[in-house]
Amino acid sequence: MILINKASAGSGKTYTLVKEYLIMLLGKKTEGGNYILDKHPNDNHRYILAITFTNKATEEMKSRIVETLDVLASNPDESPYITDLTTMLGASKDDISKSAGIAERQMLEDYTNFNVCTIDTFFQKILRTFAYEVNLSSNYGVELNDEYVVELGVNNLKTRLHDESGKKNKSLSHWLWMFVQDSIKNGSSWDVFYKPKSKKTVDNSLYNFAKVLTNEVVKKNSKQLFDFLADPKNIQAFNVALNSGITNLISEVKECVDEIFKMLEGPGIKANKNFTNFLDALNNSANPFLIKDLDKKVGKKIADQSFVNKNSASVNDIAICDCLTQILDNNTVYASYKKILDLTYQLGLLGDINASMQDFTNENNTILLSGTNDIVKRIIDGCETPFIYERIGMYLHNFLLDEFQDTSRMQWENLLPLVRNGLANGHDSLIIGDVKQSIYRFRNSDPQLLHSQLKVDFSNDSIKYNEGRSINWRSARNIVHWNNAFFQFLSMALNMDEFYADVEQKVSPKNEKLPGHVVVARREIPDKKKDTDGSNDCEIKNDDNSNDNDSNFKEWAIEKMIVDLQSLLARGFKQKDIAVLSNTNREGQLAISRIMKWNIENPDKQMKVVSEESLLVISSPAVRIVVNILKMLDRCEAHNEDGREMPMVLRRFEANRSEGMDTSEAFEDAIVSKDEDIADYIDRLYETSKSACLDSVVEQIIKSQLSKQMTEENTPYLLAFLDSVVDFMSRYGSNIHHFLKWWDKVGPGLSISSPDNIDAIRVITIHKSKGLQFPCVLIPMFDWNFDQSSIEWIETAGFKDKLPKGVAIPPIVPVKRDNKSTLFDKEFKKIARSNIMDSLNKTYVACTRAQYELIIYTENNKELGLQLSQFLETCRNNDISPTPTENCDPDVVYELGKPMLRSDIPALNSDDNALPDNVESRIMPPYSVVSDVDRWKLTSPDIIIDVRGTTRWVGEMLHKVMERVRTPKNLKKAFGRALHRGMITEEEHDEYLALLSKRLADPRVADWFANDNRLMLERSVTIGGNGQKRPDRVVMKPNGEIIIVDYKFGDRSDDNDTKYKRQVAGYKRAVCDALGCRPDCVSGYVWYIHSGDILAV
Repeated sequence: MILINKASAGSGKTYTLVKEYLIMLLGKKTEGGNYILDKHPNDNHRYILAITFTNKATEEMKSRIVETLDVLASNPDESPYITDLTTMLGASKDDISKSAGIAERQMLEDYTNFNVCTIDTFFQKILRTFAYEVNLSSNYGVELNDEYVVELGVNNLKTRLHDESGKKNKSLSHWLWMFVQDSIKNGSSWDVFYKPKSKKTVDNSLYNFAKVLTNEVVKKNSKQLFDFLADPKNIQAFNVALNSGITNLISEVKECVDEIFKMLEGPGIKANKNFTNFLDALNNSANPFLIKDLDKKVGKKIADQSFVNKNSASVNDIAICDCLTQILDNNTVYASYKKILDLTYQLGLLGDINASMQDFTNENNTILLSGTNDIVKRIIDGCETPFIYERIGMYLHNFLLDEFQDTSRMQWENLLPLVRNGLANGHDSLIIGDVKQSIYRFRNSDPQLLHSQLKVDFSNDSIKYNEGRSINWRSARNIVHWNNAFFQFLSMALNMDEFYADVEQKVSPKNEKLPGHVVVARREIPDKKKDTDGSNDCEIKNDDNSNDNDSNFKEWAIEKMIVDLQSLLARGFKQKDIAVLSNTNREGQLAISRIMKWNIENPDKQMKVVSEESLLVISSPAVRIVVNILKMLDRCEAHNEDGREMPMVLRRFEANRSEGMDTSEAFEDAIVSKDEDIADYIDRLYETSKSACLDSVVEQIIKSQLSKQMTEENTPYLLAFLDSVVDFMSRYGSNIHHFLKWWDKVGPGLSISSPDNIDAIRVITIHKSKGLQFPCVLIPMFDWNFDQSSIEWIETAGFKDKLPKGVAIPPIVPVKRDNKSTLFDKEFKKIARSNIMDSLNKTYVACTRAQYELIIYTENNKELGLQLSQFLETCRNNDISPTPTENCDPDVVYELGKPMLRSDIPALNSDDNALPDNVESRIMPPYSVVSDVDRWKLTSPDIIIDVRGTTRWVGEMLHKVMERVRTPKNLKKAFGRALHRGMITEEEHDEYLALLSKRLADPRVADWFANDNRLMLERSVTIGGNGQKRPDRVVMKPNGEIIIVDYKFGDRSDDNDTKYKRQVAGYKRAVCDALGCRPDCVSGYVWYIHSGDILAV
């Protein structure tokens, strides 16, 4: 049975997930379909797969399951699940407690097979197993950041413009020129290679355009698309065919007009003058499809059928209407062809960008995380599901799929065979989600899967839906009632009520006595003055007014927000109780800036803020100092002295700000100051960095250039930065220049996790707030449109018969969506409906985050504000009619309930969230670096501390080389490694390779380096009371004889001979004692490398 739980906001989804997991873990299914307690649930966890949406949700669910099992095992009466488990499993508390203890122990001992993970992690596990079948090496890497690879692909276009010549370059130049023209036409920058700083920025840059490669419609058709684009002539031929088709369409219209004229020439027929004038206009126009509102005019002629005068002989109205209908159809096809022609250049650009991205992934043995679903689909299609189980080493029976509304169609198609196989073998699964909270369609999520597709994929007797109105355990009474009424109204107004049929929720018993408080403040828009001179200027003025109104609304809303924040704090709420939700990052930044300004104006009433921006790694001055010093090192590599000045200024500026200077003072000091010391330091560091790894260089910078206070204050950011350095090194090497290029692309998006216990106001986007809850929620700019036109990628299969014949047709085409009648109308309507649903769901998510206080700021400008105003008019005489209050704010147009005090809310005043007495709270220790500079220099064992060229240095270097020599064949490779790692120069490489090659060719040492020996390199032995010593080479021959060799690189003398013989003799005794062998089975030698002398011991 597939249990489908449509869990509305705050309805206890996590509780349901854990409960169902426990039933599957602790129970076993009977033939009757019921569960009984499994008293020996030894490895039941291996057969259950729980899939979550984020890594954080994965950890939370794992922790919840383990914690619940622990409570059930030790004190079952304290578990909220015990009642449900005793009922569902038909067992006593004691028996359940024993089984829970067994399950917990088995799970912790076999934690690797505790299968709770994200869908990407699960698919990666499959992909690792099937790497060979999809032509991937077993050690391939996964690039999590698509944008980095996209940017490399776009940058490569710019390079090719300079590097290439010929037709391909001309095509690329033409496509880019078309892109520039479209960008300018749409009011964006001509610089299409400009990379927007914000991910949310809407512009026409190539970077945003290239993101379409992650669209599932594109991925689904990628093979056919890139096969089509493989031949550049295909696009040109397609364009020629479309233009030829347009010519034919125009000719057909002229033929239809001629045919109608012939029908109007019969005896006694008096044609309607207006109609013939219209026909003349069609006939005389070079392109009749350019006649304004042609489709409306033709449609009216068909509807009126006023083809002749009243006293005229009759004509064949049906035949004339058929001709007009043909004109109307041709107009639709013409509009479609023009839309395709306008953007076919994007096909070419997309192919070039994708080719560059493929080159990068192939060269670096990497795949994109976003491409995993597509690759896995190729594996699973047509594959026997049990074979997949065997290959991934798991026999999965039960599936629990969380946040199913955020699953993409391709992901579900990959999972479906597994779920079906479990169902066919009598195993249950759980699918849980809420169509109303599907807000990630830009990540290809498909809410239709939960809404209707499951009924198609499974028979009715295989699925069971939860029934009845859900209970909201999150929000207070008035907030629940307000959301019930508002979203019933809004969904009906937008014709989305089928998706919101379950929106109404009951108030939980614990919140029934908590009224809650809802406030709506509205800015009234001044009447727009209309021009009376009849000119078109009024349209321009209206656009300007619209922009001004939007700006004024935001300023008004932010000011109201400040007042309400102070009111909430005055009523006892802590700053961590409050969240400010924004539609975009830019709007969130406006809220943060205003709070910062308030703090400057009111130093005694400071408000702390935590936001995504404040958690960015690049927001740390310590990280910026490190990056700027790395840039100075990079300038050294490029011998660019002038280029080092700006990073030095930035480094001084960051240091000044960290010492308390205001911005202007810090910048002025950074400009006038000179950094002689830092310049010398950079020169020294540059020399050292030649033989040190990137992470070691970074640690040295942290130690030497950051103050103790700055290091302590920025420890989380520095750790995150070091993680990114190590991540880069693991995939792309240790080159500073390449890292800085990578950091410029990836660094701006990296952030640290927000501490849960920080007392600060949370400013967060609506999308980021999904799944969270806050005692008080403010939504300052609650007004947005539900749908906006955009470029869509449409599959051509649905109208291929209308496209030109005899030419290759791309599987998808980009077209601009608008209200004109085209072949894509059906797809356009689906997309528009999906966009409206996305915006409605975003509104739902925003309003359902609040527990006790919900404050909304709106205006009657965009669609949401207008709908909200209409809704408020309906609230006058029902159970959510406004509460009479003493609120004298004229902007407050609706208030339900009264302002609450924090002291009146038991949940916020309990110690439930406090740490138990036996749990120690610790502060993260400050970042520390090894203080021994010489040890830092020796981060690699190949770096030698002695002065180059001395006998001691030569000896130590050659010892390190000989450590890697098993047979003479290894010698050249060992010296090559030393040269590559900077231990020796090329001259030294040639000199010492020749020396050692000559010595190893000596027949007297052949036994020491024989291939069949067992080698024990520099194995420590204990010599009397002198501690442990290491002979240079210990080998055991196949006959059991042991040979000890000690290399000497100095000059030979009598004293040295005596000393070295005594040393090797000690080695021999120690080896005899350790291995229990006879002294005659062990031989020892002192080998003077330079002279070639060998002394037997």
